[in-house]
Amino acid sequence: MKLVIVVVFALLGLLWTGLAALTAGGLQWAAGALASGSAGDLAAAMGSWQLPTWLVQGLDLGWLMAVQAALVTAVDMLQQWWPGVGQVVGWLVPVVWITWGLGMALLLLLGVLAYLAWGRLSRSGQPPTGGAPARAA
Repeated sequence: MKLVIVVVFALLGLLWTGLAALTAGGLQWAAGALASGSAGDLAAAMGSWQLPTWLVQGLDLGWLMAVQAALVTAVDMLQQWWPGVGQVVGWLVPVVWITWGLGMALLLLLGVLAYLAWGRLSRSGQPPTGGAPARAA
């Protein structure tokens, strides 16, 4: 069971690391796209996307078009605000990695506590080792 605890917490650590790396990479990509002006091209491309038929069949087409238009508008507005947003992204990436570090420390602490707790629980049902056996009265 201790091996299961170690494996589970190791997998959680890998997932947490992957999420942090994807978030930091996405922030850097967005910063680069908005700074180069290619986000405007992306907004134009988003406006002309054709939605898949399986998606259109089950949902209201007017609602989906409204969401698509809202995304295009949001990208356009973000590109206009970019000088201020560029400074924010500059400190968001370190915040992501600081949050990752705190999360990993917490995950490590929880893993160690679970490991030790399982060790104590599995030993509590066994008689103590060493010492003289208890006498019957």
